[in-house]
Amino acid sequence: MAEIISKKLINLDLEAENWEEAIMKGGEILIKEGYIEKKYVETLLKISRDEGPYYIITKNIALPHVRPEEGVKKRGFSFIRLKRPLDFGSKENDPVKYIIFLMALNSEEHINLIKFISKIIEDKNFFELVEKNRQNNEKNREIVYKYLNNIIV
Repeated sequence: MAEIISKKLINLDLEAENWEEAIMKGGEILIKEGYIEKKYVETLLKISRDEGPYYIITKNIALPHVRPEEGVKKRGFSFIRLKRPLDFGSKENDPVKYIIFLMALNSEEHINLIKFISKIIEDKNFFELVEKNRQNNEKNREIVYKYLNNIIV
């Protein structure tokens, strides 16, 4: 299976003032790395404003994603830890501390990526590792990257 997470898609200290800025900054990384088009972020923001944060899947975790035709160019996912947890508008699960962007080109990829991400979310050791490696530097991104690759194999 081709790589679905890249070290370049890991950010352990993203600063944002609100949920919209968090989505925009997280999306900028994906645009820069060729995973999505700007349209993806614009659609995500519009749906979020209109319908609420449908992608808050559990306490502290957002899984923002839109349909493939909304600008997905490459499949994969990113992992972001917010420097400061933010409210996204989900009474049950706010504040959000982790954002995992999902990019799938079709429904089969979407299902497979959800399976991988579910493994990550259920792995308490992973989140302990992320919290232990606080700084967003190359060494810590490498540690998180290797751990993620071991989960998704």
